Amino acid sequence: MTSEQRVEETLWNSPTTWQAYCDQVCQNQELTQDEQQYVCFGLRVLGQILGDDFLQHIFRLNLPKGKERHSLVYILCNRAPSAQLYLGRLGETLKALEGVQRFPILEKSLEDASRFNSAVAHAEVAARFQSADYEIELEPKVGNGKADVLARKNDDEFFIEVSTVGEGSEGRYTRETANAIWPLVLVRGCIPAGRIHRILNEGERDKYQGEIEKVIEGVKTEKCCREIEHEGALDIFIAPRDKAEELDICLRAKGMEHGCFGPPLTTDQIARVMRRFNDKTSQLPTDKPSIVVVYANGLTPFYVARDQVLEEISREMEIIMNNRDNIILFVLVVPEGCFETQNRYARTDLGNNRTTVQRPLVRGSRENILAVSNMNTRFGCPPEVLDAFLNAG
Repeated sequence: MTSEQRVEETLWNSPTTWQAYCDQVCQNQELTQDEQQYVCFGLRVLGQILGDDFLQHIFRLNLPKGKERHSLVYILCNRAPSAQLYLGRLGETLKALEGVQRFPILEKSLEDASRFNSAVAHAEVAARFQSADYEIELEPKVGNGKADVLARKNDDEFFIEVSTVGEGSEGRYTRETANAIWPLVLVRGCIPAGRIHRILNEGERDKYQGEIEKVIEGVKTEKCCREIEHEGALDIFIAPRDKAEELDICLRAKGMEHGCFGPPLTTDQIARVMRRFNDKTSQLPTDKPSIVVVYANGLTPFYVARDQVLEEISREMEIIMNNRDNIILFVLVVPEGCFETQNRYARTDLGNNRTTVQRPLVRGSRENILAVSNMNTRFGCPPEVLDAFLNAG
């Protein structure tokens, strides 16, 4: 069965009413009763906003060519507690924002597969400021354009631009290739070593997976080192654990080293984040204090070494902020593990107006935050602005 066939089978068997998903949640013994109620609350909010027709639309089998599936398809099909609790958190966030100005614009964005992740990020930032007693306005006018969020309290107001930077198409295809091949060769009693030379298409992945499974059977029965080689695509050795010396000889003969490598990623993920920051900065008023928030899901240890993120982002930020005195704060939100935090859930002052913290999301799920205050801004940055991002919750 191909990957697409497995997806279609999952879609065919998936419910298309929000109540059906509530029923599933209530049967999940890995959630406490309070957690089940929390998730069902979130599902009911999403149902009120999006409706059952939306579910029937996103779960349709025949997706138009070139169109991506809605992220909620994969989230709703995931029975893991963290995925279901995410739905509770999302519903809670949206419920809190129902009364804010231009909320229907956010609702419309949630329906669009290409805008969903961005809409969620907008909602999270707006809700954080709202919980800090700021009055929120979505998509406020800025000259001839508009910002994403306006937060106002007493005499203070801040324009906020929010953006999401995913892994990109090359990153996604790289990850899909790696996930299709490497977990398959990590078999108890065997030692794999090799390299994937390029991104593999779906047909190649399915073909090589079948070949690898047969080779592993041969390795176990024949008790010898075997090779899977396709020129320009991959070259992998698999040996029984007690034949490590034989594996070493095979690798040396081909000028290869121990470990599992590839496929290579040529895109500079940090440069992508900084380009987005520049783009968003240009949309903000130059005479008002402003904030830029970037959710960079593409900055994971899979793509970027941990020690790169803090140093390279901080260095680039200093250069940019020297010429942008209207920006009071830059906030980078990345997946857990992207960079080290010294004290979980406690702020770490890195100097040069840089602060990091690891923030809990839902059970078993966390995110890391880097906040860089602009030392060259002509505006002040009230402590509660930093609190809105760095406090847990």
